[in-house]
Amino acid sequence: MKDLKRLAIPFGITIATFIGTVVISYLAIDDLIANHRQEAAARSVAIELRNLEGWAVEAETGQRGYVITGLDEYLEPYRQGNARMPDIFQRLRSGLADDPGQLQRLATISALERERMAILEESIRVRREQGFPAAQKIVLTKSAKNLMDRIRAEVAVMEEVELRELSERTMQVSRSAARAYQAAAIGGLLDIGLLLYLFARVRADAIARISAAREISNAQQLLRTVIDGSPAAIYLKDPQGRYQLVNSAFRRLFADTQEDPIGKTDFDLFPADRAETKSAMDRQLMETGIPIQSEETQTGPGGTHHFFATMVPLSDHKGRLVGVCGVMSDVTMLKQAESEVRRLNLSLERRVDERTLELAEVNDRLREANDQLEAFSYTVAHDLRAPLRGIQGFSLAVIEDYETVLDHTGKDYLARISRAATRMELLIEDLLSYSRLSRTDLRLEPVRLDDALGDALSVIAPQINESQAALKIAAPLHAVSANHAACVMILQNLLTNAIKFVRPGTIPEVRVWSERRPHGDATGAMACIRLWVEDNGIGIPDAQRQRIFQPFERLHGQDEYPGTGIGLASIDKAAKRLGGRCGVESVLGSGSRFWIELPALDTEA
Repeated sequence: MKDLKRLAIPFGITIATFIGTVVISYLAIDDLIANHRQEAAARSVAIELRNLEGWAVEAETGQRGYVITGLDEYLEPYRQGNARMPDIFQRLRSGLADDPGQLQRLATISALERERMAILEESIRVRREQGFPAAQKIVLTKSAKNLMDRIRAEVAVMEEVELRELSERTMQVSRSAARAYQAAAIGGLLDIGLLLYLFARVRADAIARISAAREISNAQQLLRTVIDGSPAAIYLKDPQGRYQLVNSAFRRLFADTQEDPIGKTDFDLFPADRAETKSAMDRQLMETGIPIQSEETQTGPGGTHHFFATMVPLSDHKGRLVGVCGVMSDVTMLKQAESEVRRLNLSLERRVDERTLELAEVNDRLREANDQLEAFSYTVAHDLRAPLRGIQGFSLAVIEDYETVLDHTGKDYLARISRAATRMELLIEDLLSYSRLSRTDLRLEPVRLDDALGDALSVIAPQINESQAALKIAAPLHAVSANHAACVMILQNLLTNAIKFVRPGTIPEVRVWSERRPHGDATGAMACIRLWVEDNGIGIPDAQRQRIFQPFERLHGQDEYPGTGIGLASIDKAAKRLGGRCGVESVLGSGSRFWIELPALDTEA
């Protein structure tokens, strides 16, 4: 009875170990599957976000095509985008049900999209009922574009969150798979170790105590129950390769044969090539005494199963090798999960490639349309110059040749025609200059801002003298990597505005200086030079600071402050072409400080 109690402890540990191995393996696989599902959900949300932005662009493309041409066939992309948006939003809400932050962003995007689609629908209705000019006015408000920019920004934030979540889930899947393998391996080794211990104890008790035959028989029966209850296939072989013990899982694995494996060798149970492989592994194990781990595939009535097999040598109490013990743990679910992960990864990569190709094609079409529009604008502006000069010449000729015939009203009409033609010519010149900024190759070179400022002052010297403007220049100014002609144009426009936009009766005061900044927002990690032009003018309202850099945007009438509305737009385009940016700081009624950032020269300290 004492011996039975002594054996009961190892048996209890063995049962607990087997149960623990099963539970740990199940939890590891369940964790792997859960992480995999979450990873797939994150990938799906990222794809749907790209679909959302893509169809939004498609809808806007269709609306623009219809507004320009008036042909219903151009509305097809608009209708498709409008029809697909609800489904995309619904799928995103389902995929983000557990993320309140993302749902809030999605709600914001949904509201912006509804507002944007209302604007697009209104422009289509106006185009259909009132014609192109009326619809163009809606387009030129850029309300839809601003909403689209906000949608893109929100989508970018959501994509960043989802990509970060996807990275974390991918790492968790890897860790879960590693834990599952480790659990199977450690559990198998623990099972083998306990089985070896129990087998040696039972064999020693059988030899040493014949009188304890009943207790040993009970212990063997218990051991058999434990082995048969294990989900892993377990077997024992003697040094000659004959099976001495197999459990129920092993028998189920080879249910396609009528042979009882006990006493048989691998050559009695398996095809010759596989039997030779197993026999060779047994010989290696018996010769080296080093455990062997491998993966095996078995096809039977229940289908194909994958096993993680561990073989260890059996030794008696004197350390002599007396056989081989093998444990084969079923890892089919792990293999299936790995296969599914690979399949989903390949599918996602394919869909991402397809979407990338589609976006590239859309970008190419948009780029081509912009190029054609710029070329059209340049050609129209260029061709208008000759008729305008004719208007100016004939109006002056009528005034000179028929001065005595015309009354005061006629002379006033002709003078107005001449002034209007002059303003139109200035507008065309500015428009051509603006268009040339996109068409001209701006070669980057070292530019001393002092030299560029000097050339700009020479051009606007008459305006300076006429206004008696006071200029303060904090020389020397820095050098930049830019284009000299473009810098002269930028400074000429900034100084002209600083002199022009002052209250009546006020003498313009203009201050110019530059400063070096370690990192420019527009130039990445490179240092940049910020050039400032400060005036004592009328100032700019906060709401208009971005608008004034758009073409043809004017805050005042021609009678107050004449101009074309192209100057600041040209500055903005030139700055971007040179790899920089521009902006303004202003207080209404207290003057403005315009600035432009350009890349600094590497050699400048």
